[in-house]
Amino acid sequence: MENVCKYHNIFLNTIGGFFQCSPKGHFIMVNPAFAYMLGYDSPEELLNTVTDMGKQLYVNAEDYDICIQQLLKNGSYSFGVNIYRKDGSIAWIYINVRIVRDINGNIEYFEGVAQDSTQSGEIIDHLIKVNEKLNKEIAQRKSIEGKLKLSEARLEALLKLNQMTEESLKEITDFTLEEGIRLTGSSVGYIAFYDEDKKELEMHSWSKSSMKQCAITDKPYIYPIEKTGLWGEAVRQRKPIVTNDYSAPNPFKKGYPKGHVHLLRHMNIPVFDGQRIVMLAGVGNKKEDYDESDVNQLNLLMSGMWRIIQRKRAEETLRKYRDHLEDMVDERTKLLQTTLAKLQLEIAERKQAVVSLKTERQKLYSLLDGLPAIIYLRDSDYNISFSNRYFWDFFDKPKNKRCFEVIHNKQEPCEGCPSDRVLKTKIPETWERMYSNGRIFEVYTYPFQDINASPLVLNLFIDITSRKQFEQEMTRLSRLNLIGQMAAGIAHEIRNPMTTVRGFLQLLGQKDKYRQDKEYFNLMIQELDRANSIITEFLSLAKNRAAGFKKQNLNHIVQSLFPLIQADAMESAKYVTLELNEIPNLLLDEKEIRQLILNLTRNGLEALLSGGHLTIKTYLDDCEVVLSVQDHGRGIPEDVLDKIGTPFFTTKDNGTGLGLATCYSIAIRHNAGINFDTGPGGTTFYVRFKIEDIKKPV
Repeated sequence: MENVCKYHNIFLNTIGGFFQCSPKGHFIMVNPAFAYMLGYDSPEELLNTVTDMGKQLYVNAEDYDICIQQLLKNGSYSFGVNIYRKDGSIAWIYINVRIVRDINGNIEYFEGVAQDSTQSGEIIDHLIKVNEKLNKEIAQRKSIEGKLKLSEARLEALLKLNQMTEESLKEITDFTLEEGIRLTGSSVGYIAFYDEDKKELEMHSWSKSSMKQCAITDKPYIYPIEKTGLWGEAVRQRKPIVTNDYSAPNPFKKGYPKGHVHLLRHMNIPVFDGQRIVMLAGVGNKKEDYDESDVNQLNLLMSGMWRIIQRKRAEETLRKYRDHLEDMVDERTKLLQTTLAKLQLEIAERKQAVVSLKTERQKLYSLLDGLPAIIYLRDSDYNISFSNRYFWDFFDKPKNKRCFEVIHNKQEPCEGCPSDRVLKTKIPETWERMYSNGRIFEVYTYPFQDINASPLVLNLFIDITSRKQFEQEMTRLSRLNLIGQMAAGIAHEIRNPMTTVRGFLQLLGQKDKYRQDKEYFNLMIQELDRANSIITEFLSLAKNRAAGFKKQNLNHIVQSLFPLIQADAMESAKYVTLELNEIPNLLLDEKEIRQLILNLTRNGLEALLSGGHLTIKTYLDDCEVVLSVQDHGRGIPEDVLDKIGTPFFTTKDNGTGLGLATCYSIAIRHNAGINFDTGPGGTTFYVRFKIEDIKKPV
C-alpha cells in the first residue's frame, strides 16, 4: 500500500507527462504535467473533454492507427507526433508507450510517457521531409535507370533483330516475343498476324513458357475477330489494352478453354502499318501491374520487328523477282542475240538511208538555192529552216529571226497568213504580192515535209515585174498596131477630099464677092490644116511607114531644134536648159526623132507654170544613150499613170491624145524604150537608145 502511494505521488508530481488509456482511445488517468502540456488546467478537464484520442488529439488520424499497429506488433512503440492543444495550436509530442497486460496476458491498458518536443519536432519534421524528398529522387533515379536499362535492352534486341539477316520469319518472331516478355517482366506471351480484309487473327508464335503451361490439344490457329474475347479488344478498339486484374469481371471476357494458361495480368497492343493493323502482340502474368512504360517497350519492339519483317518480305519478293527476271533475261538474251544481227543490219541500212536522205536534201537545197526565185522553208512556229541566196539578196539573212520579222518587219504573225492555211489544209495556194520597191511577185505556197517528217511550208517567190510590164507594153503596142493599120488604111481616103476642099476654099476666098467672108475662109483653112496635122501624127503610128535611118548624133538634132523650143518657151515666159554630154552616133530617122523631141518638150512646157524651167539632157548610161526631158511641174496624177501612152488619152483641153502614143511608136521603131519618173516636184521622161556595137562590161 505504501508503494502504491509512493507511485501515485510520483505520478502526480513528476514534471514529465504520464497517461494511461484504453485500447479504444479513452484516457483512464493523466497527471497534471500531461494536462498542462496539452493546455488544460487540470487532469479532470482533459479527462472530461477528450473522449477519443485518435480523433480529438492527433492531427493526422493515420498516426494513431500506426501507433496501435506497432504496439500490437511489438508491445511498445516510441514515436513523435503532432497533437492538438486545447487552444487549437499544434505541439510536437514525443511519446514512449507500452502495453500493460493482466496475469492472463490480456491487454489491460496502454501506459506511456510524453515529452513536449515542439521545437525539436520542427527540426525532425524538416528532416523527415528532406528524407522523403531524397527518397522520391532516389526512386525517380532508380525508375530512370530502370527505363534506361530497358531502353538499352530493347535497343540491343533491335540490333540483334537487324542482324538476323539469314534467319526465318519464325525465328525472328520467336526471338522478338521472348525479348518482349523479358523487357516487360512477363512470363507468357504470343504474336498473331491480322488480316484487316478478312477480319481474322492468325496465331503465329507462343512463348516457350506458354507452350509448357498450356494443356490445350488441337489449338486453333485462325481466330475470327468477332469471336475473340478480351484479347481481341486491342484490335477492335485499335489501341493497347491493359488488364492488371484478369480475374475481375469484364464485359469483354468470354472465358478461356480448359487447359489454357492461367492469367493474372494481361497486356496486348495492335501493331500498325500506316492506318492498317497488321499484327497483335500480347504478354501476361507480370508480378507487378503493367504500366505505360511496358506498353511503350512492347510497342517499340514489335514495331521494329514489323519493319524487319517487311524488309525480309520485300527481300524475298525481290529475290523471287530477281530469279524470275534472270530466267526472263536468259530467254530474252537468246532472242536479243537473234534480233541483234537483224537490228544491226537494219541500223546499217537506216544509216545509209539517212546519208542518202541528207545527200538528197543537200541536192534539193542546192537546187532550190540555184533557182532564179526567192525560196524559203518555214515551220509551224514561223522559223525559217532554209532560205536561198535570192532570199538573202532581196530581204536579208534570217539570222534566227522568224519569217514575219524578216519579210514584213513585224513583231507578230501576219493575220490570215496563207502559209498557216496550207499547214492546216495541205492544199497549195498561189497569189500575187507587190512590195514597196515596186517589184511584183507571184507566190506559190506548197505543203512540204522535212527529212525528219516534220511539217513545213515551201514558199516560192517568182519575180513577174518584167512580165507584167511586158503584158502592159504588149497591150499598148497592140492598140498602136491597130491604130497604125487603121491610119494606113484610111489616111489617104481622108486627106484627098480634104485637099480638094482646101483648094476650093482658097479659090473662093480670092473672089471679090467672098472678100467680106475672108476671115471665115481662113479659119476653115486653118482647121483643115489642123486636121491634116492630126492625120499626119496618126500616120506616124503605122508600122509599115517608110523610115530613113542613118548614122548621126542625137546632140545635133537637139541643138538644131533648140531655137524653136526656146521660142515656144519664151512665148509663155518659161526657160529651157540644155545639158548635152558626149555620146556616140546612133542609127536614127531624123524626122521621127525631131517629132519625138518636140512632143516631149511641148508636153513638158505645158506642164510648167509661168517662170518654170525645162531641162533637156543627153548622156551615156550602161551602154545606152539616154535622152531625158525634165520639167518642174506638179507631176502626173497617180490615177492616170497606167494610161500614159494610150492613143487618144489626154488630160489637155485641146489635146488629141496622140503625142505620147506617137513617141512610143517612134521609140519602138528605133529599138528604144521610154520610161518616166513623176512626183509633186515634176516629171522626167527618159528615152533609152541601145548601142548595138558597144559590148556591155562584165
